[in-house]
Amino acid sequence: EDIGPTTEDDTMIMAIVSSPDTIARLEYYKGLQKKLADPRGLSAEELEKLKSEAKTVFFVNTAGHSTEVGGVHALTNVLYRLGTSDDAEVAEILENTIVLIVPTLNPDGHDMVANWYRDTLGTEFEGTNQPWLYARYCGHDNNRDWFMFNLQESRNIGKILYQEWFPEIIYDIHQMGSDGARFFIPPFFDPPNWEIDPLILRQIMLLGGAATTELCAQGMSGVCSNAIYDTWWHGGMRSAPYYHNMVGLLTEAASVKLATPITVEKPSGARRGLADPNEFLTNNPDPWPGGEWRLGDIVAYEEATVFSFLKTAARYRDMFINNFVLMGQKAVTKGEKEAPFAFVIPADQSDPATVAKMLEILSFQGTEIHQARMAFKADGKTYPAGSYVIKTQQPYRANVIALLDTQTYPDRLEYPGGPAERPYDVAGWTLPYQMGVECVRVVNKFTAELEPVDEITPPAGSVVKGNAAFGYAFGPEMNNAVTARLRLLEKGFDLKWAKEEFATAD
Repeated sequence: EDIGPTTEDDTMIMAIVSSPDTIARLEYYKGLQKKLADPRGLSAEELEKLKSEAKTVFFVNTAGHSTEVGGVHALTNVLYRLGTSDDAEVAEILENTIVLIVPTLNPDGHDMVANWYRDTLGTEFEGTNQPWLYARYCGHDNNRDWFMFNLQESRNIGKILYQEWFPEIIYDIHQMGSDGARFFIPPFFDPPNWEIDPLILRQIMLLGGAATTELCAQGMSGVCSNAIYDTWWHGGMRSAPYYHNMVGLLTEAASVKLATPITVEKPSGARRGLADPNEFLTNNPDPWPGGEWRLGDIVAYEEATVFSFLKTAARYRDMFINNFVLMGQKAVTKGEKEAPFAFVIPADQSDPATVAKMLEILSFQGTEIHQARMAFKADGKTYPAGSYVIKTQQPYRANVIALLDTQTYPDRLEYPGGPAERPYDVAGWTLPYQMGVECVRVVNKFTAELEPVDEITPPAGSVVKGNAAFGYAFGPEMNNAVTARLRLLEKGFDLKWAKEEFATAD
């Protein structure tokens, strides 16, 4: 399927793989998944019927970071085997799962990297990174966009995850540095974010344990777990889904020089949780001895891991589906019993366009939003009609808390008495703080006359009527004023900045 345009106006594609009977009824299964993601309003009998018919929906993608090319080849091999093999393992996967495969999260960058590699093959620049960004607006950091959805590619995938398919399991394939372990498979390093349902972390352990066992049995050494990467931060491709009751998986393979082999005499890279990749440890029980490391090795490790995850997803279909529903139900119950009970975004803020933008970001990823028909009181404060209310009594409660509440990274030391441990990635991401929106946490139950908001539309602007004998003026208070200034300058308009407050005739 064509799932949308890229930043450079190319096409993003996704393969959907399952049994012929399932493929013939894809729209039915889409609707079924949506009901499982939000089971409110279903009778116990209806819910059991839907769960008995459901398949484990498994989403896998790669090459969001376009220099990490191994996953593209691995997923091509996976797709070929799923489409052509008649062995029992593949038959079980096709019968019990729906597999969604996106072969690259950044087709623009993948083309750039592949072309650069071909053009420099056999020269002194072979295996180097191209001297320009492979993602126009963000470079390497497109994997930090999964809570803001600023990029077109993120939007295309967000629509698949949170509006159309609601997968139980998501797998994001990556590559890391070359000098340490050969491959990372979850479980992850500490700390976890306390808004993540414990069932997510347990299911990650199940899938990761099966995969590490399988790779070890196949003689693939240098596989580490419980190191480097944690489950604290929200905005990654595999971590944002945790807050939507989805199991997020990440693997990281040691890189080569794009596609050119490297030789590592002895692994030496020290990382969090794995000070020495040569040491025999519980989380690194089969160290890699060193030697030549090739693109084909990356592909083999990743392909074997995909099939292990798929086998587990198929074999434990009932468990993954039951837990997916259960986590949504638990979130609703928690929102009924535990503070905060809601977040209020008051009407009449100084930057209503940014308020609308924040609400649209939340709505895009499945957040339920209400608006007050009349004034109401919460925690002793009165809010006017038109104020927005986001209740925590919803299946994606964890996402509401994670994006609107404050994060406090745990106190962690590198060693007892030592310096503070540096977080792996972003430590806080509260949207109201970043966007300058007033958003109030409500800790006591309250009543209000609310109506659901189905569509977020920015408020219309206006131009004061009459002839502009001198010119036009607008204030700097809104974030969009920056965009307006830049567009006017680009069109050649003459702009002046007021050094002090002034008044017009009216």
